[in-house]
Amino acid sequence: MNISHTKLAAVRPPDFKRLLHINCGEGEIVRRLAERHDAFFTGVTEIREHLSAARRKNIAKAEFFLEGHRSLFFHDNTFDVIVSSETVDDFREIHRVLVPSGRFIMPYGGEYYPEIASMRMKLCGFEKISDHGDVLIAHKGSL
Repeated sequence: MNISHTKLAAVRPPDFKRLLHINCGEGEIVRRLAERHDAFFTGVTEIREHLSAARRKNIAKAEFFLEGHRSLFFHDNTFDVIVSSETVDDFREIHRVLVPSGRFIMPYGGEYYPEIASMRMKLCGFEKISDHGDVLIAHKGSL
């Protein structure tokens, strides 16, 4: 299951300064967000061809890297919002690089049930997880 730009617009917080997009593909969602928001965007992908395509977009407020969500090289507490375009199953690094009041947004579907993801998120330190009908939002810290 992939997250669409439309669905992301409905669930992301209105104000943010730094957004990380995991499994960013060719950077299309980052491009659309950068056109509408005064923030800095980072995209990561594990596919070299996607990385090249994303970098060719020359988005002024964005950078793209070749890496996965299990081993992020960013400092602790770097991003206000982290979005994954695909379901992930390991949330430790995501929790680490998210600011204390930040949000992680992820689609789910198929065999991956939100109850399992919620349990794993809580084990990694997320405090509030809400289900928005095929998208989970996990909050680091109290609202």
